[in-house]
Amino acid sequence: MFLLCQVSGVQAKQVLQLGAQAPLDTIDISTSTGYGQTGNIYESLFRLDKNGKIEPGLAKSSSVSADGKTWTFKLRDAQFSNGDPIRAQDFVYSWQRTLKPATKSPYTNLFSNIQNAPAIAKGEMAPDQLGVRAVDDHTLAVSLSTPVAYMKTLMAYPLFAPQDQKVVAKYGNKYATNAKYMVYSGPFKLINWNGTREKWQFVKNDRYWDRQKVKLNQINYTVLENTSTALYLYQEKNWI
Repeated sequence: MFLLCQVSGVQAKQVLQLGAQAPLDTIDISTSTGYGQTGNIYESLFRLDKNGKIEPGLAKSSSVSADGKTWTFKLRDAQFSNGDPIRAQDFVYSWQRTLKPATKSPYTNLFSNIQNAPAIAKGEMAPDQLGVRAVDDHTLAVSLSTPVAYMKTLMAYPLFAPQDQKVVAKYGNKYATNAKYMVYSGPFKLINWNGTREKWQFVKNDRYWDRQKVKLNQINYTVLENTSTALYLYQEKNWI
């Protein structure tokens, strides 16, 4: 992503213009990774603060066993953008879906330290054997094959965000192919994206648990593959 941005002329609108080097190729949590653009629309157990530091996200607290192999996350009361409550089972379902060979996720290696994940990704074990379980609606337990010192950082990746199983079932093959065939757990929702657009927008998610701290109302993305175009916008259009 270009580090070029522009705040709209009317400050009260709180609209940010950003240039992207390539189209947004997927919004399927199971096939995307990194903090980039999808980090604005999906939130996992942890998140990045304004300084890039890890802080609690959908998990209000966490604890780890003495041997470092069992993590317990307590979830806060939160909702998807459609109003469905976010429960521990939504994380279980999401992770299992990602690891199913049929999903063809290119990032299953990021789950490698979770108990049985490598075997599940290879089709050697059933997804329900994954070392993650919903103790209750607000408690998620994760069993590791070996301690992971960077567990909190890993759990901030959108790849580990929850997915609403009802929504996946409702849209079937259409799921995540268009902004309207998805629900969001992060501070923003995606609009005007159909998988091929050169422009798309993020708008504030009014159901986000920490919405009072979200100052922007909208982020407009435009693909700027040519650096000369980016330079023009910087010089002539007041992008900063």
